[in-house]
Amino acid sequence: MGKRQLPFAGEVVILKINTKWILEVVSIMINKFFRRAKRMEETIDVKGIEIEEFPKTLGDLAKTDHLFYRFSQSSPGRSEEKVFAQYIPGQITEAKDNEKYLSFVTEKTIASCFMYGDMITRLNFNLDDEAFKKIANTPIKYIGNALGEYESKYLLVEQNYSLRDITTIEMLFELVQNSSQLNSLFYYGSLDQRLHEFGYKESEQLVKYLKEEFNKNIHITPDDMRSKLREYIKNIGS
Repeated sequence: MGKRQLPFAGEVVILKINTKWILEVVSIMINKFFRRAKRMEETIDVKGIEIEEFPKTLGDLAKTDHLFYRFSQSSPGRSEEKVFAQYIPGQITEAKDNEKYLSFVTEKTIASCFMYGDMITRLNFNLDDEAFKKIANTPIKYIGNALGEYESKYLLVEQNYSLRDITTIEMLFELVQNSSQLNSLFYYGSLDQRLHEFGYKESEQLVKYLKEEFNKNIHITPDDMRSKLREYIKNIGS
């Protein structure tokens, strides 16, 4: 037999294709795609919380590196929401409305929640705390939105911090994450105006001063704003 010659350019070459082999290859590729998609679904980033499975309970959230807060009211009528609940340190608060559970957020967005009360309420998510163990299996609902909000039927209160005290204003600004949150504090709902309505004059004067500094330089960083806040407190204390 003579040697088989290679086709010249332009010639059409018909190859015998193993259909079964192609189907097996396509099947393998499809399976790999769906396995990868499943892994991507199982690793979820919720406002900086990345764990292998979406947190389903308060106990799941307690295993993250986050702190959890909400704003609460010292008396009814101090929130844009019409719902009022008491948050007493060391006690578990239970939602009375089954259609609207207790909301809370992480340290990343609490500074933008000031319109919901006149106290910063720090929540207890300590897995070793006997009181928290009672509610650790409570299901949570991730609402999301701009605040990265969660809801739960039960919350354990660690401590309340009144906006009446300038140390709480300092705490609030320590929790500010970016310039957008600064703008929110000064112009979305106007923190100084809310403090005026509450009659918290010392805190109001501090926030007005910070607002003036912000107006001078709207690109001021949260760290620089905190420096001005500490300088203000130092000056009024001397």
